[in-house]
Amino acid sequence: MSDAEPTAHCMVDLETLGKKPGCVILSIGAQIFDPDAGTLGDTFECKIDWQFSESYYGLVVDPETVAWWNEQSQQARLVLAPGGMDLIAALRLFADFWKRNNVKYFWCHGAGFDEPILAEAFARTDLTAPWEYNGVQCCRTELKRAGVKPDRNAGTHHNALDDARAQALAVIEAGRRRPLITPERAAAAVDLRPALDWYVKATGDQGDDYLNAGGWDDLHEIVGKIGSDLGIEESDDVVPLLFVSPIKEG
Repeated sequence: MSDAEPTAHCMVDLETLGKKPGCVILSIGAQIFDPDAGTLGDTFECKIDWQFSESYYGLVVDPETVAWWNEQSQQARLVLAPGGMDLIAALRLFADFWKRNNVKYFWCHGAGFDEPILAEAFARTDLTAPWEYNGVQCCRTELKRAGVKPDRNAGTHHNALDDARAQALAVIEAGRRRPLITPERAAAAVDLRPALDWYVKATGDQGDDYLNAGGWDDLHEIVGKIGSDLGIEESDDVVPLLFVSPIKEG
């Protein structure tokens, strides 16, 4: 185990039988990644004996979440099968993984879900969570600003490790796009007012009707022109500029 100062990034994903701290955890998946270098590292995956967690540790099963699981794919629902590791053993292995990789940043797809649920599991078992509160990062904000979504087709959606990997790759892609928003391009955002107006209209209450009436053609034309004017080759890389704030009035 290294004594180096923690600096690494880790994307964590939980599969659960609830939506609040104190609920049953089905599995933990974690992916070490470097958002600056654009690389993936070590992984962690563990299936937990959820029935024992419910009966022994008093963790809660939410009926609505159980019903939701019944609608998921057969492959994803394998995590519901009986058996798995005791919760304490799983958390100790996770803590060892965390420290071995010198992790500082706890990334998750929604800071109000994975981190507080996992923190409560550590508390319920009288174990110390290995991360600090100020290292928690929500990738949803990062991805929204960059116009990036995790590729859920690359694995089994709602498999903890597959989801963690997809989210880590999405953060890497968001980081790749970030340098495109240079001061010069941000200043040019005044010229993006028509595109922003289009975006608001297309994603509002009447968004579907607008798109079906030919709005996609408008989008392609606007994005193509913006990319050409600003010297951006990939049309997808124009999207972050729609979120540059503030946009100056013309």
